[in-house]
Amino acid sequence: MRSLVAQERSAPTGSIARTQISVIVGQRDIAGGQLDIQIDQIWDFEIEGPGTGLYRHLANWDGNCGNADQLRRRGATPQSIQTWEGSCRQALAEREKFIPMYKRTMEQRAQLKSFQSAAEARRKALVDEANRIDYAEAR
Repeated sequence: MRSLVAQERSAPTGSIARTQISVIVGQRDIAGGQLDIQIDQIWDFEIEGPGTGLYRHLANWDGNCGNADQLRRRGATPQSIQTWEGSCRQALAEREKFIPMYKRTMEQRAQLKSFQSAAEARRKALVDEANRIDYAEAR
C-alpha cells in the first residue's frame, strides 16, 4: 500500500488515477481487516478456547491417580486397575509436555496480536494519507 500512496502522490493533479488509487488503498485495508478477523476466529474458537479448557483442567489436577487398593475396593478388576494406572501415567506425562507448549503458544498468540495491531495502525495511516491526498485534490 505504501507504493500505491507514493504513486498517488506522484499522479498528476486532477487525475482520476489519484481517486482510483485512494479507493484501492481503502479496499486493501478492508481486506487486511477481514484477514485479521479470520485469524482471530481460528485462534479464538479453534485453538485458544479448547486449549485453555484443557490447560486449566491439567493445571488444576493434583496428579493423584489413586492406588490399586482404592480401586479394588470400588470394584475394579485387576485388568482395569492396570489399564487405569497406565492411562494415568500417560496423562501425567502428556501434561508435562502440554503445559509448556500451551504457554509458548499463548505467548506466540500475544505476539501475533501485537503484530496485527501494528499492521492495522500502519494500514490506517496509509488510508488516512491516501484520503488526505485525494481530499486535497478535490479542493
